[in-house]
Amino acid sequence: MKRLSATNLGLISSIGSFFLMGMIPAYFKQFDDVSAGEILAQRIVWSVLFLALTLILAKKVRYTKNIFKNPKTLLYLTISGALIASNWLILIWASSNEMILEVSLGRFLSPLAVVLIGIFLLSEKANTTQKIAIFMMFCAIFIKLLGFGKVPIAALLLAATYAPYCLVRKKINIHSASAIFMEMLMMVPFAVAFIIYLWLCGKSNFSLGLDDANTWLFICMGPLTLLIFVLFGLGVSRLKLSTMGFTQYISPTVGMVLAIFIYNEPFTKSDFFVFLLIWCALFIITIDSFFKLSQEKLRSWKSSILNIFKF
Repeated sequence: MKRLSATNLGLISSIGSFFLMGMIPAYFKQFDDVSAGEILAQRIVWSVLFLALTLILAKKVRYTKNIFKNPKTLLYLTISGALIASNWLILIWASSNEMILEVSLGRFLSPLAVVLIGIFLLSEKANTTQKIAIFMMFCAIFIKLLGFGKVPIAALLLAATYAPYCLVRKKINIHSASAIFMEMLMMVPFAVAFIIYLWLCGKSNFSLGLDDANTWLFICMGPLTLLIFVLFGLGVSRLKLSTMGFTQYISPTVGMVLAIFIYNEPFTKSDFFVFLLIWCALFIITIDSFFKLSQEKLRSWKSSILNIFKF
């Protein structure tokens, strides 16, 4: 039997990861009368438990121990943990309130928000291509505003929490699995406190009974989150960044299909033009990034050839 090449394994893993990310709103909709806050708290707790087990089995605990010796890294991980938890909370709330289409819009906007962060906070120079893409993004938001008479709050908040998360994570140079685990671990005290509060108020939906659907949905969020992270990690380590750039659009596309064809969320003409503008902007950004990488490789190759003939 032929073994998969590293690239093929990376591609399958990346597609699987982003497909699951796109489908996860459907998972959140399975909960029966559970608040977004409780779902988030349970997701954090069960994700930490399964991530801890994975780190122990993979013998990566030593990376995590070293993090506690660096207060600055711990601070960054706490901030990034708070940002990703906020992102999850918005995702869960929007998914539970018939706003999966807006979740998709937010995920399409997120890479463009990262570009904006780079320009305005990191003083990165925007080229003509990036300026065009940013202009298209603002046009899309304006059309959305005209079409519905309201700002797409959930979409903008998803992008607004994801972009600074990427900025903070850029400053953390540690083992990926350990970073994810520590981010969640920093949020565990708040999650546990909220779960205890709900239990004391008699509002908890977690039960020790094996026949309770909500309880099983809570528990299964742990391995589901872990699976997404593992597949994503396999993809990142085996694929070119340009390929990863294209596969990341699977998630919002799946979400959009889910919203329109499964949950019958309204998709108007203005929605079509909004998504068309965002798709074009993302395509422009991705192609631009691809050519930049290609040019860098070409310069590196030329430099290597010249060095061979230097005496």
